[in-house]
Amino acid sequence: VQEDDVELNTLFSVNQLSPAVTHLSRGQLEQRYLELLCDHQQSTERFAYTLRQLRQQHRQELEKLQTELDAAHEQLHSWHTEEAGSTASSQCKDE
Repeated sequence: VQEDDVELNTLFSVNQLSPAVTHLSRGQLEQRYLELLCDHQQSTERFAYTLRQLRQQHRQELEKLQTELDAAHEQLHSWHTEEAGSTASSQCKDE
């Protein structure tokens, strides 16, 4: 017995089938089941693709922000170093 057959038999043995399938014959239900499996797989693949795209976009945005942050940090550090140097040189001149 194949796994799909077991799942179909389980579907048929359930007393409370969805109203969407209660009017279907076994053949129609098997066909609908296969269609739903295909739809589910395609939906899962689309979701995975979208998730990969979002991760890539997020990674690119983070890299851009990190680059800007690094540049800002370097500039602030440079200004701080210049200010410290000019303060030290002005103290030397005062003495």
